[in-house]
Amino acid sequence: MKKLVLFTSLLAVLLLAITGCSGQTNDIEKIVGSRMSGFAYSEIGYITFQDLVLFSDMIVIGNIQDIAEVKEEKIGSGDNVLSVTVTYYNVLVKETLSGVKSAKLVISLLGSPDSHVGMTKPNIGETLVLFLSEEHPESKTRAVNGFEKGLFRVSENGKVVSFSDEKLTAQYDGISVDMLKSEIAIALSGDFSEAFYSLFDETYQTILRQRNQQRQINEY
Repeated sequence: MKKLVLFTSLLAVLLLAITGCSGQTNDIEKIVGSRMSGFAYSEIGYITFQDLVLFSDMIVIGNIQDIAEVKEEKIGSGDNVLSVTVTYYNVLVKETLSGVKSAKLVISLLGSPDSHVGMTKPNIGETLVLFLSEEHPESKTRAVNGFEKGLFRVSENGKVVSFSDEKLTAQYDGISVDMLKSEIAIALSGDFSEAFYSLFDETYQTILRQRNQQRQINEY
């Protein structure tokens, strides 16, 4: 269980970098704030969109209401402690696509609210599709999975654009939010890729398989 908390907390976005993810796409020029960070960052190496969907504890469509708090936090332990600014946003949930239903959430994004360094920030009032980690047991907040890959902007005409320029999520740029919801539903009915499982030891692979089986029981 300690590993489960580790991978689904804010610390999870600072794990060992794993290469081999889908490449970038240049169809839409974007500011990807996680590349502008002043500290070394890394993330879990999602192999497929389905991996991102299944690894997310909650997926919602929500409206960014306002900034709840901005804090300086220390992440890590021993000689590997990082001091980072974290911005917390209040989110009004419009629709829950996966996970426990909640009317309101607080999400955390690395970096200050007036800068895209750390992670690209949303605008107040924007509607987003959010791929979120497990709720932090103390702060009751949720981090975004996959840095910018876990954020999609929903425009007024109902089209979505990923905050990331990597093909894994940017391939869905310009489709309708209903089509994205269909893609998420399809992904939820499946399993992690074997390549994704291979990133972890046998113990955590078992945890992932059990968690995915339980999710399908709960949702279907």
